[in-house]
Amino acid sequence: MEEKTSDRRATLQLAEKGKQTDSAKQAEEREAKVFFSQSFVERSAPDDFKIGPLEDYFSKNAETRKILSRVDLFCLALTMNELKEDLLVEQNRSLLVESLQYYLRREIVPGDYRIGLVHINEDGSSHVPVRFLSNRGVSEGDIYLIKRENTWLIADIQVDLQRLEQEYVRSKEEFVPASYDLLFNSTF
Repeated sequence: MEEKTSDRRATLQLAEKGKQTDSAKQAEEREAKVFFSQSFVERSAPDDFKIGPLEDYFSKNAETRKILSRVDLFCLALTMNELKEDLLVEQNRSLLVESLQYYLRREIVPGDYRIGLVHINEDGSSHVPVRFLSNRGVSEGDIYLIKRENTWLIADIQVDLQRLEQEYVRSKEEFVPASYDLLFNSTF
């Protein structure tokens, strides 16, 4: 567990360092590489049984990638029992920090997470389904974001972190593969 946390901390530090040193030209070059690497192949991402399809980190949509990056950094910090306050919108920051600190002080934090498809709303806001997992429990919900001065910030988090402490009971529902969207949708 300590090694995984160390890897995540290094990833978080590199992401922050990259944010400070990345030029517009480097960002454009990286975006072009991603675009050209996807041009001839339709990418597919796995699904989560609760939150649906997971977001593609190499999405062609620049706004989707920006939102995903913010949510990913926030979730990554949570797994290390840290809170990235700079990712929270200012007018809701104190309330969100107070609420999340309750769980962080009690070390009720996810060990891992999954991020669903980014939804950009007509009003310019966004929401992203997330699923948090711990050794004992599972919780899913949504993270809501708004754009301020060309930067996506987290405005609200609707996830019951207390469920991470409750023993997860697997569904007794029978698994029927035909009812799920599989990778091979074409007829042979």
